[in-house]
Amino acid sequence: MNPMSRRAVVSGALAALGASAAKSEAPQNAGCDEGFRTPSSQFVRLEPSRTLPELALQRLDGRSERFVDFRSRVVLFSFWATWCPPCRRELPKLERLHLMARDISVEVVAISIDRGGRKAVEPYLRELKVSKLPTFLDPEGVLAQAPGGTVVTPFILWGLPISFLVNRLANPVGYIAGEVDWTSSETLAFLASCANA
Repeated sequence: MNPMSRRAVVSGALAALGASAAKSEAPQNAGCDEGFRTPSSQFVRLEPSRTLPELALQRLDGRSERFVDFRSRVVLFSFWATWCPPCRRELPKLERLHLMARDISVEVVAISIDRGGRKAVEPYLRELKVSKLPTFLDPEGVLAQAPGGTVVTPFILWGLPISFLVNRLANPVGYIAGEVDWTSSETLAFLASCANA
């Protein structure tokens, strides 16, 4: 399988910006504010809704979890890589979001796409002092690939970092590509509105 290249990230990000600019139809799902944006990113709603297939998630510690274990919760799946500078800035904020996520009923799942897997990710997280963030590995690109990837995956990487919001019915509601301050009051209010939809 092809690893995701920096060129694919940039071209995917440009495609996502174009898609969000062209999107004009009214959303079918209520709750998440389609107008939510940050200085570098905008939430893009996914329509129509589709149910995710059963996923096997590989934890950093080697254990596995099934996606069914996350059902009935709103989940933020955040994809990142060690070679991605915005990911480096975002990961500590994702960890802080995880620590306060019970207040807004959102589960945070960080997924590294690094081909080196655990050997690449563990020392990187230690360096960042990120130790409490639920971290999973997708070195083979089973969960997500860039557009035009070799296999069909549940998520498409339009850029990095990229986070997908999945509702309690296992339907991806939308995504936001680019660095996000997950601890800002605006972002927390947005996530809370999605969780309560």
